[in-house]
Amino acid sequence: MPEQPSSRMDLTHNPAALKALTHPLRVRLLGLLRTEGPATASELAATTGETSASTSYHLRVLARHGFVSEAPARDARERRWQAAHTLTTWDNEKLLDQPGGEVFLATTRRQQVDHLGHTLGPSRGRPGRRTAGPRLAGRRPPRRLRAAADPRLGGLALP
Repeated sequence: MPEQPSSRMDLTHNPAALKALTHPLRVRLLGLLRTEGPATASELAATTGETSASTSYHLRVLARHGFVSEAPARDARERRWQAAHTLTTWDNEKLLDQPGGEVFLATTRRQQVDHLGHTLGPSRGRPGRRTAGPRLAGRRPPRRLRAAADPRLGGLALP
């Protein structure tokens, strides 16, 4: 019987796992597995626009650090992956004392603001239809997004 994802993983004292989550594709793959459920590297490649070799490599890195695990396969030829936990947490103050902690926090905050800008951006198209908003790279985010990325809010779940 496959293991069900545990509720959370605390990264506060795991510098190697922190480094693994500074790569944007790994964060995206983990988020997709959390929100969409188990998938193969090829399915995730189609969703992200990456190659299956790239998604396969990054899934193995995530597995090595305990973020994902193998899920039951539909047939003997495929390797399916699932999120090993539903939430990633950390303590900002304690992370600042860890090797790589400051880089992790800066990267994660930037990813959170970008994700919030993408999710909460202005709607385009028909009224009532939620569509992707603008990326925030290189621009100062709106005040409501800067507040959401407040460093005291460590542990926001990234999709």
